Amino acid sequence: IGSGEATTEAKNYFDTIVVCEVNEKRGNKECKMDTDVQFTVGGIKSKETKKIQSIASYLKKEICVRIPVPEGAEITKRKDVKESDSGLHGDISHGGNGGDIGIFLDAEITNAAVSRADGACSISHIVWEHSQRL
Repeated sequence: IGSGEATTEAKNYFDTIVVCEVNEKRGNKECKMDTDVQFTVGGIKSKETKKIQSIASYLKKEICVRIPVPEGAEITKRKDVKESDSGLHGDISHGGNGGDIGIFLDAEITNAAVSRADGACSISHIVWEHSQRL
């Protein structure tokens, strides 16, 4: 990026996002984060979601997926998030000076057979890896 230009390209700030589900025993029909959920990162649907093997496991079950930030995904500045979106995207009202950046992550259940009774899709935490491109 030359001459002090700002960029909104998320790949300049974030490499990957890791989403982990709750770590409880459930049945064989439970939600599978890598196949039953469509993640949209920075406004772009992810084409790749992979289970993280062995490192992020609990009760012999891999509980985390790795989502590379897709090309074209954009960052969001805290000051640009509408207060009406707080219910959809978390509380944005405290902290920061309005210049903090982030990235929207949306999760949509794509498997109609997933149910609360059999093991709903439930996210316990989200971690991101910063990029060193800037």
